[in-house]
Amino acid sequence: MSRERGTSGSSRAALGSLRSFRSEQVSTEYSRLQEENEAASQQRCRALLAELARPLDTNLARGTYAQPGGYHAYEAERQQLLEGYREAEGKGPKAEEVLDEFLAGRRAEAEAVLKADNALSEAEKQLEDQKQQAQLLEQQQKATAERERQLEALLADERSSYEQNLQALEAKMQAEAASTQRELQRVLDVKLREHSEAALLADSVKDCD
Repeated sequence: MSRERGTSGSSRAALGSLRSFRSEQVSTEYSRLQEENEAASQQRCRALLAELARPLDTNLARGTYAQPGGYHAYEAERQQLLEGYREAEGKGPKAEEVLDEFLAGRRAEAEAVLKADNALSEAEKQLEDQKQQAQLLEQQQKATAERERQLEALLADERSSYEQNLQALEAKMQAEAASTQRELQRVLDVKLREHSEAALLADSVKDCD
């Protein structure tokens, strides 16, 4: 009886050890598969992000964003990248972690684009201000020149009007002088004729006497 109980106890211990070993094997196998799955997920996600970021990298290399408003275009391209990444299937358990690493790695890049955009925008603003000031000065000069032309034209008109009035006055005075001269001559002729007639009459009277 005692021997049977001892045998039974040994069997249970052996069975427990076997179950424990198998459990450890399953746990180890599960951990290995999980690690492989996570590694595969990281690889797929990084490859996907690299592919989606190709247009962004191309535009950066070409200097597409190195202009006023460049950060807006950069951010729009980055949003397209994120939308494409989130819509892609089969990314696995490391999708968000890899995306976080990707964005963190390109944070300095985004800040550089923003800084360049602000500097270029400020330079463009200053250039536009200078351009507007130059246009304003040019317009003021044109307005001044126009006023001078109008003044010169007015003076020319006044000179012409004065000369015309002077000529008209001279002509009128000459006409009046000529008329006066003719009137004087007529009066003188009348007087002379009267005097001549009176003299003839006097001579006739003398001859009759």
